[in-house]
Amino acid sequence: MSLTKRINEQLQKAPPDQAVAIGAAEGKLRLELKLADSSRLGCLLDRLHLEHTEGGQLAVDPAQIVERMTYLGERLEIIETEGEKGMTILRSTPPRVDGEVISFYEMVLEESTRLSLVRYKYDPETEERTPMPAPLTRDTLERLISDLIELGRGK
Repeated sequence: MSLTKRINEQLQKAPPDQAVAIGAAEGKLRLELKLADSSRLGCLLDRLHLEHTEGGQLAVDPAQIVERMTYLGERLEIIETEGEKGMTILRSTPPRVDGEVISFYEMVLEESTRLSLVRYKYDPETEERTPMPAPLTRDTLERLISDLIELGRGK
């Protein structure tokens, strides 16, 4: 069974209206999700983490992420990069502004071995950012998982 199918199977079995952690590995890839809540139609994603388990490199090209991840409601753009073995940060551009609340997705590709996706809210008054759950439909979450696994393998 493929990694995508294993994760999706666990999503289908996840108890509704509860926080849940989901994870699976296949070959050299491991994917972990933490959901604050889930239902048959949607979920609140706390974080997504994809890594190469044997110290190798993910085949993820940040430019491909920008090109492909157009369905999150906000476009991701490369904000900062530190070369091939460094860190690349992608963020929602522009961020979402609801009154005083500024929120955005942040994807970090670390040393080409790990990738994480988290949604943050930023308080301009205190200049602090804190993680917040990202509301996603199940279809969007499954597409995100599938795309990141495919990009991570370099296909």
